[in-house]
Amino acid sequence: MGGFSEEEIAAELRRRSNEMAQIEIDRANKSRQDELSRCDTVCLHCGTPVVSYLTTDPENPLCDVCLGD
Repeated sequence: MGGFSEEEIAAELRRRSNEMAQIEIDRANKSRQDELSRCDTVCLHCGTPVVSYLTTDPENPLCDVCLGD
């Protein structure tokens, strides 16, 4: 029984690490898409999608960042 070489083990660990990183990226993208799907208007200043009930003025919706300026 020869087992695995150090290079094979390192390659497998890199592959698994890359796979786990991609899963996290996909999860974050899905979460962002879910968040954006609930948005029903955009900030008049920067164009960021926002949910209308979170804006202070329905006639002139601003996102949190632009509201703080």
